Amino acid sequence: MTAQATTRSTPVEGVRQGFRFRRRHLWWIPGLAVAVVASQLSERAGLGIVPMIVFQIAPHLPTFAGRRGVPVFNFGHHPVPPIVLAAIAFAAALPTIWVVAGLAWLSHVVIGWGIGDGFRQAKAPAR
Repeated sequence: MTAQATTRSTPVEGVRQGFRFRRRHLWWIPGLAVAVVASQLSERAGLGIVPMIVFQIAPHLPTFAGRRGVPVFNFGHHPVPPIVLAAIAFAAALPTIWVVAGLAWLSHVVIGWGIGDGFRQAKAPAR
Protein backbone atom coordinates (compact mmCIF):
# COMPACT_ATOMS: atom_id res chain seq x y z
CA MET A 1 0.00 0.00 0.00
CA THR A 2 1.09 3.49 -0.71
CA ALA A 3 0.45 6.36 1.55
CA GLN A 4 -1.14 9.40 0.00
CA ALA A 5 0.38 12.69 0.90
CA THR A 6 -2.03 15.28 2.12
CA THR A 7 -1.42 18.84 1.12
CA ARG A 8 -2.97 21.92 2.50
CA SER A 9 -4.31 24.57 0.25
CA THR A 10 -2.42 27.76 0.88
CA PRO A 11 -3.47 31.08 -0.59
CA VAL A 12 -1.36 32.09 -3.55
CA GLU A 13 -0.53 35.75 -3.86
CA GLY A 14 -2.50 37.41 -6.66
CA VAL A 15 -5.08 34.60 -6.94
CA ARG A 16 -8.61 35.29 -5.79
CA GLN A 17 -9.98 32.90 -3.22
CA GLY A 18 -13.66 33.51 -3.93
CA PHE A 19 -16.21 36.28 -3.98
CA ARG A 20 -16.54 38.46 -0.91
CA PHE A 21 -19.34 40.99 -0.87
CA ARG A 22 -18.21 44.54 -0.20
CA ARG A 23 -20.12 47.80 0.12
CA ARG A 24 -18.81 48.98 -3.24
CA HIS A 25 -20.76 46.16 -4.89
CA LEU A 26 -23.95 48.03 -4.01
CA TRP A 27 -23.10 50.45 -6.84
CA TRP A 28 -24.27 47.73 -9.25
CA ILE A 29 -27.89 48.47 -8.29
CA PRO A 30 -28.06 52.13 -9.43
CA GLY A 31 -25.75 51.36 -12.35
CA LEU A 32 -28.07 48.67 -13.65
CA ALA A 33 -31.10 50.90 -13.00
CA VAL A 34 -29.60 53.68 -15.15
CA ALA A 35 -28.77 51.12 -17.86
CA VAL A 36 -32.38 49.86 -17.85
CA VAL A 37 -33.74 53.41 -18.19
CA ALA A 38 -31.35 54.10 -21.07
CA SER A 39 -32.36 50.83 -22.73
CA GLN A 40 -36.06 51.66 -22.43
CA LEU A 41 -35.49 55.14 -23.92
CA SER A 42 -33.53 53.57 -26.73
CA GLU A 43 -36.28 51.05 -27.47
CA ARG A 44 -39.04 53.70 -27.41
CA ALA A 45 -37.09 55.82 -29.88
CA GLY A 46 -36.61 52.81 -32.16
CA LEU A 47 -32.83 52.87 -31.77
CA GLY A 48 -32.51 49.28 -30.58
CA ILE A 49 -29.62 47.95 -28.51
CA VAL A 50 -26.80 49.32 -30.69
CA PRO A 51 -26.50 52.73 -28.94
CA MET A 52 -26.35 50.99 -25.58
CA ILE A 53 -23.53 48.74 -26.73
CA VAL A 54 -21.64 51.54 -28.45
CA PHE A 55 -21.87 53.99 -25.56
CA GLN A 56 -21.00 51.36 -22.96
CA ILE A 57 -17.79 50.70 -24.90
CA ALA A 58 -17.07 54.35 -25.82
CA PRO A 59 -15.21 55.22 -22.58
CA HIS A 60 -12.65 52.54 -23.47
CA LEU A 61 -12.05 53.57 -27.10
CA PRO A 62 -8.81 55.46 -26.31
CA THR A 63 -7.50 52.33 -24.59
CA PHE A 64 -8.47 50.18 -27.58
CA ALA A 65 -6.69 52.65 -29.87
CA GLY A 66 -3.48 52.27 -27.90
CA ARG A 67 -3.65 55.49 -25.88
CA ARG A 68 -3.30 54.29 -22.33
CA GLY A 69 -2.92 57.68 -20.73
CA VAL A 70 -4.24 58.09 -17.23
CA PRO A 71 -5.97 61.46 -17.92
CA VAL A 72 -7.87 59.98 -20.89
CA PHE A 73 -8.98 56.96 -18.84
CA ASN A 74 -10.01 59.13 -15.89
CA PHE A 75 -12.05 61.45 -18.13
CA GLY A 76 -13.95 58.45 -19.52
CA HIS A 77 -14.66 57.18 -16.01
CA HIS A 78 -15.65 60.45 -14.35
CA PRO A 79 -19.39 60.89 -13.69
CA VAL A 80 -19.64 64.57 -14.66
CA PRO A 81 -19.19 64.34 -18.48
CA PRO A 82 -22.01 61.79 -19.03
CA ILE A 83 -24.34 63.68 -16.67
CA VAL A 84 -23.67 66.93 -18.54
CA LEU A 85 -24.17 65.19 -21.91
CA ALA A 86 -27.52 63.68 -20.85
CA ALA A 87 -28.72 66.91 -19.21
CA ILE A 88 -27.85 69.11 -22.19
CA ALA A 89 -29.38 66.63 -24.62
CA PHE A 90 -32.58 66.42 -22.57
CA ALA A 91 -32.87 70.18 -21.96
CA ALA A 92 -32.05 71.17 -25.54
CA ALA A 93 -34.42 68.55 -26.99
CA LEU A 94 -31.62 66.95 -28.96
CA PRO A 95 -32.28 63.56 -30.56
CA THR A 96 -32.88 60.78 -28.04
CA ILE A 97 -29.66 59.05 -29.00
CA TRP A 98 -27.68 61.70 -27.06
CA VAL A 99 -29.74 61.21 -23.90
CA VAL A 100 -29.24 57.45 -24.28
CA ALA A 101 -25.51 58.05 -24.82
CA GLY A 102 -25.19 60.04 -21.60
CA LEU A 103 -27.19 57.54 -19.56
CA ALA A 104 -25.36 54.52 -20.99
CA TRP A 105 -22.01 56.18 -20.30
CA LEU A 106 -23.13 57.03 -16.76
CA SER A 107 -24.25 53.45 -16.13
CA HIS A 108 -20.82 52.27 -17.32
CA VAL A 109 -19.15 54.58 -14.79
CA VAL A 110 -21.40 53.59 -11.88
CA ILE A 111 -21.14 49.85 -12.57
CA GLY A 112 -17.38 50.38 -12.79
CA TRP A 113 -17.44 51.70 -9.23
CA GLY A 114 -19.16 48.47 -8.22
CA ILE A 115 -16.48 46.29 -9.74
CA GLY A 116 -13.62 48.45 -8.50
CA ASP A 117 -12.81 50.21 -11.78
CA GLY A 118 -12.07 53.65 -10.37
CA PHE A 119 -9.69 56.43 -11.25
CA ARG A 120 -6.13 55.51 -12.06
CA GLN A 121 -2.93 57.12 -10.90
CA ALA A 122 0.12 57.62 -13.06
CA LYS A 123 2.88 55.21 -12.23
CA ALA A 124 6.09 56.71 -10.93
CA PRO A 125 8.99 56.34 -13.35
CA ALA A 126 11.37 53.52 -12.51
CA ARG A 127 14.74 54.63 -11.21
